[in-house]
Amino acid sequence: METLSKQQWERYRSATRCHICEKPFAPDDMRVRDHCHLTSRYHGPAHSNCNLNYKNSFYIPVVFHNLSGYDAHFIIKEIATAYGGHVDILPITKEKYISFTKHINSIKDTNEKNFQKNCIKLRFIDSFKFLNASLDKLASMEHRKMRLLSRRYDLTTGYKFLDIGINVGPPSYVEIALGDHRGHQLLLSLETWKSLYEQRWNIYKMLRNEYKDNFISVGPLTVSVCMLNDATLVRFNSSSVRMMMTEMTLRHELGLFYRLIEVADETDDLKHVSINRTAFNCLIYNFNEGLEEEEEEEE
Repeated sequence: METLSKQQWERYRSATRCHICEKPFAPDDMRVRDHCHLTSRYHGPAHSNCNLNYKNSFYIPVVFHNLSGYDAHFIIKEIATAYGGHVDILPITKEKYISFTKHINSIKDTNEKNFQKNCIKLRFIDSFKFLNASLDKLASMEHRKMRLLSRRYDLTTGYKFLDIGINVGPPSYVEIALGDHRGHQLLLSLETWKSLYEQRWNIYKMLRNEYKDNFISVGPLTVSVCMLNDATLVRFNSSSVRMMMTEMTLRHELGLFYRLIEVADETDDLKHVSINRTAFNCLIYNFNEGLEEEEEEEE
């Protein structure tokens, strides 16, 4: 990385937010100097995890419903000849395709040696592979049946994973749910999770034995710290469900809760279109991640 100037060092030390996620730095966060690994140019201060996961995307997803059948053929023929750039196809059979990508040569980056790279690509994907129903059925789906965002984390108490998402009910009512593979579900209101997020520093102090009490009450939820096999765990207790997790899993959760709260606040009226758009954004992100893993395996 290039040597930082005095002004850059001062801005780095005095920064209060990560330039990638724009979230504030916590007192115990690991702060790093994000930079380009090709040019060595310094970008700004960042969380260590944000820096590791950060990458530029040169794909523009184009979503069709039930694209894999014959409908894709005339589209491929048109985009192959409409303008310069080759087409990559990921086929199932000769007639059906998982996706296809058009490289647009006219917008490649060109350096002083006239070397071209990083052109924008149009990636055509079939939403039917992710939402296995007709458009009419999807449009009439009840809100409560739709889970917007979901991530899984390993737990330490016999649960294989923790599933996190949003349940959308009647207007002005949202719940964030934690669930495991055994069907146990901790379902609490958005306000409870907001209060939990606001109490995160006290939970971290409990883990470091710096908090005077050994539990925190957040609405119907009790949060405490316990030991299991010489590991320090955070325990969530409600009237019917108990879940335990490591501090690292809790930190991942709280980061996701922050995003879920933002989504819920942005969809004040819980409009169906807004909900579908968020679901599709998540769908497209996961699809891109999967394809990149497949391409790396092929290489």
